[in-house]
Amino acid sequence: MFADTIDAMTTDRPYRKALGETEVRAELAKFRGTQFDPDICDALLQSPDFNRLFDYSDSGKILSLTQMMESIRKKVRTPAVA
Repeated sequence: MFADTIDAMTTDRPYRKALGETEVRAELAKFRGTQFDPDICDALLQSPDFNRLFDYSDSGKILSLTQMMESIRKKVRTPAVA
């Protein structure tokens, strides 16, 4: 859910330009606990790798959002949804 949401927000759309880091953070925080699991949301927003999603000059190894979420999931250990 996080990956799809962030992808949608950070992609140009016919009706609006892609959102930046500040706007994405605000949207995730706004729906923390309602649309998004609060523990995963907190871990994602506190991750230093989250900032790197918006750093286009970063020449280091950047994890994909899916890889980042898998790493966070392992740390948070929330129960799987059936």
